[in-house]
Amino acid sequence: GYRAWLDTRGAAEIPLKLRAVTDSSQFLQADEYGVDLLSLLGRLLGVESQSSAMDQALEQLRGPLRQWLLVTNDRVEAEANLAIWFGLKLARNVALSQHAAKYLCLKVVQMPGLLNWQLILYKLDSELHKEYDLGTKEGISQYSQWLGDARIAEDFSALLTNRSQVVSREYGVNIIGLGNRTLGIGEDVRCVVKCLELAEIPFCVINYPEESSSDKNDELNSDYIRAELIYNISIFVMPVNEVLRFFLEKESLVKGQYNIAYSPWELPYMPEEHLAVFNVVDELWCSSQYIQSGVPSKFQNRTVLLPLSFNFTQLSQSATVKKNRAFSFLFIFDSLSFPSRKNPQVVINAFKQAFGQNSDVKLTIKTMHLERISAKVSREISAMVKDVQNINLIDSVYGKQQLVDLIASHHIFVSAHRAEGFGRLLPEVMHLKVPCIVSNFSGNTDYCSEDNCIFLDGHLVPVGDEYQFSDDRQYWFDADLNDLSEKMSLSMNQYDDCKKKAEQAKMDTERLGIENMYPELARQVDRIQKTVFGLPSAGSRLT
Repeated sequence: GYRAWLDTRGAAEIPLKLRAVTDSSQFLQADEYGVDLLSLLGRLLGVESQSSAMDQALEQLRGPLRQWLLVTNDRVEAEANLAIWFGLKLARNVALSQHAAKYLCLKVVQMPGLLNWQLILYKLDSELHKEYDLGTKEGISQYSQWLGDARIAEDFSALLTNRSQVVSREYGVNIIGLGNRTLGIGEDVRCVVKCLELAEIPFCVINYPEESSSDKNDELNSDYIRAELIYNISIFVMPVNEVLRFFLEKESLVKGQYNIAYSPWELPYMPEEHLAVFNVVDELWCSSQYIQSGVPSKFQNRTVLLPLSFNFTQLSQSATVKKNRAFSFLFIFDSLSFPSRKNPQVVINAFKQAFGQNSDVKLTIKTMHLERISAKVSREISAMVKDVQNINLIDSVYGKQQLVDLIASHHIFVSAHRAEGFGRLLPEVMHLKVPCIVSNFSGNTDYCSEDNCIFLDGHLVPVGDEYQFSDDRQYWFDADLNDLSEKMSLSMNQYDDCKKKAEQAKMDTERLGIENMYPELARQVDRIQKTVFGLPSAGSRLT
């Protein structure tokens, strides 16, 4: 009965009811962040569920909705998430509803006469673009009329069900990701580009998400950038939630490719919510054994271990950079990468414990976007270094060479991370022969060893609610404060020994250079071309 109502009267009444829900203080203040949200929806919609099957389906949504409300800060994102969740729920796809509710934050502009959820539906369905021109009042009116008459469930039912059948396209690779950003994930894109260049494999780059930012990187040749996917293999170099978002926003673009997610993840187990990616991609490329081991066994045969590659030639200019006069430690983190995971607090406290106000020893904390994180965390970090003369906090976006020069000018690099999927920065630091004090945990153990760095002692502790999309299974590494303090002192007093480890580190990271990594990436592409498409290697250089 409830489903019948949704398909008839509900189609006309849902928009107004959704607005009532998202504007309701009770919506945001429901007990335990959403435990009562579903019953609240029922009351606001004037419908009581009589079906045990429906009750069971709704029960499956309670947990994801509760976590979704915890991580959603923007009202537009909240309304968008609710719209997509509700649409997929109407499509009777409970599993995908869970993932949509938690991940898919589509930002859309306000348009008079339409609610955000109506704009999202329009954005997701290319057929609606042909029927209605929202640039005109008449088009908006006609679209609104259609919304009242349409069976909305049927329009959502085709979204994200199964990947399209692979069909023949031009030989080559579409790279989707933030190739024009300074972020580490942007460097991942640019290094894949370099590998394909060396392998002489045709490719193009689709910058996604399409968003304005001051954190621009101009190293990517603009001639590579396209608006459409033109080749038969697509590699999504981005987090899993962004991969899912791409498939919802641009479903019409991705028909006919063999799809690969080259996605980072930092905790020991792949979250249940991430598993939806296997509905839309054919393979998951894992940059570390740590990431790969976290994938459930039933999907292991669809994973490939492929370490990140590095453009080490960019680092050669910093070989002659002079060290700071005072013995100096360096800690770097992007505030948007969750300070709780990077753990700057333990580094600051360990430095204070080891050296106090000694002006002959310095600590540099380099971050960016500090103003965009939780005010409580930002204030805490700022307060810890306030009026401490031998600790320098830098909150600024640096260009690549500026950052490399900063690293090269310091004596010791510290990474007391709680978890890393692979670690984009650490191999570059090691290649610069800057001795490293690092956590003995997670993805960096693929290339860090007792011979090439100083490992920290610590304990494995539950993650709790300190990181996105965590659950009761997840744990990470908590560096021991006293051990870090002692090893910071030891590294200064026995610096010559540290430099020997750094020499070994440079040799050990050579294998991650683009010149050594591109053949393996090319082999994976050729494997797919041959086994899936029956095509030859098209001349890729695997020497």
